Amino acid sequence: MGNRYIKNRPKPEKIENVTVDHDHILRRAILTLIFVAIAIASFSYAIWLLNNADSGWTVIKVDSSSDVNLGDEFTLEYNLGQSGVSSTAEKKVLTPIYSTAMVNYYRLFNANNICKDVNNLYYISCNPETEIEVDEDLYYVFDKLKEYDNRAIYLGPALTYYTAIFNSSSDSEASVYDPSKDPEIFAYVSKVAEYAVDPDSIDIELLGDNKIILHISDEYKAFCEENEVTELLNLGWLRNAFVVDLTASKLKEAGMTNGYLSSNDGYTVNLSSDTDFTLSIYDVDGDKIVPVSEYPYKGHRNIVWLKNFLATKEDIGNFYMYQDGTEVSYYIGSDGTSATGTTSLYLYSDVDDSTCADMVLSAYDIFLNAESDETLDTNALESLTDNNIYSIWVENGTVMNTGN
Repeated sequence: MGNRYIKNRPKPEKIENVTVDHDHILRRAILTLIFVAIAIASFSYAIWLLNNADSGWTVIKVDSSSDVNLGDEFTLEYNLGQSGVSSTAEKKVLTPIYSTAMVNYYRLFNANNICKDVNNLYYISCNPETEIEVDEDLYYVFDKLKEYDNRAIYLGPALTYYTAIFNSSSDSEASVYDPSKDPEIFAYVSKVAEYAVDPDSIDIELLGDNKIILHISDEYKAFCEENEVTELLNLGWLRNAFVVDLTASKLKEAGMTNGYLSSNDGYTVNLSSDTDFTLSIYDVDGDKIVPVSEYPYKGHRNIVWLKNFLATKEDIGNFYMYQDGTEVSYYIGSDGTSATGTTSLYLYSDVDDSTCADMVLSAYDIFLNAESDETLDTNALESLTDNNIYSIWVENGTVMNTGN
C-alpha cells in the first residue's frame, strides 16, 4: 500500500563510461557567458530607459506599480530639461507626485467603495450623523461646494442609474436604466432630486479642522432603506474639475510648472508661464464635430470645455448614444435628469484668478439650462467676467467671446 502511487516511477538509466570532449564544454561555457552578458546588458538598458528621459515635451505616466488610479482619465505633459535641471531629475520628481495624486484622488472621491485608511465619499455615505475627520483636500471640496451653494454631490442615488446606462452595450439594456424611458425610474430620480436640493433632508455640516457630519432626515433615511440606497454622495461630472485643480496644486508646490495637466472630459490647467498654446474651438454640424476656430494664448490658463455631446472616444464612458441618435450625457441637472441639446461652452481664466472648479461651478446653471449654444444666457456669461472668467461659444456659426 505504501508504494501504490510510485510503482510506475521512471527508473534511472544505467551509467556508462564515456569519453568527454573538453573543448566542446569550453565552447558551450563561453557561449553561455556571452548570452548572459547580452541579457544583463539588455536588462540594464531597459532600466536606464525607465530612469532617464530625453529633454522636450514628454507625457508623464503614472508609475506602473501604482494602485488603482485615475491615470487613464488624465494627461500630464511636461517640457523636461528646460529649467536648468536635468530632464531625468525632473521626471523622477514628477512621476511620484503625479502617481500619488492619481491614486489618492481615486480613493478619496470614490462614491461606491470603501478604501482602506481613507474616509472617502462612500465611507461618509455609510456613516451619517457621525463626526468624521476627512482629508484636507476633501474638506476643501465640501467647502467649495458650499461657497457656490451647489448641491450636485447629493444626487448620488440618481447617478447610479446613469452610470449603468453609460456601461450598457445595447439600446435594450440602456433603456432598462433610463429615467426618460421608464416612469418608475423617472419617479425615483425625481424624488432623489427633491431630497438632494433640500438641506433639511441631507447636508454636510462643516465643523472646521477637517471635521464634518453628514446629516440625513428620518424621512430620507427611510427612503434610502426602502430602496437599498448606500451611495448618497457622488461628485459626478464635477469630480475631475477638483482632481485637476488639486493635482496641479501639488505640482506647483513642488516647483514643477513647465507643463500642463488635462482630463479627458475637458478640464485643463496650464502651468507654464512662457509657452504658446492654441485652443481649438469645435461645433456640431449635423452629426459631425467640426473645428471652427482657434484661440491662441500664452502662459498660465485654466480651461474648461463643457460639451453636451459625444465628441471623442474618451467621452464614451460619460455618454450613451441610442441607435436613433438620441444621447444621454453625464451632465445631470438639479432635477436628476440628463441635460439635453448640443450645447458647447468654453471657459478660461488665469491660473491665479479662478480654478477649474470655480469656473464650472460659476457656469453650472448657465450651461445646464441651455438647450443649445443659441440659448446660452449671454448676460450671465458677461457677469462672469467680474471674476475674470471668460467664455467662448459658437452662435449661428459665429464664434462669440466675452474676453479681449
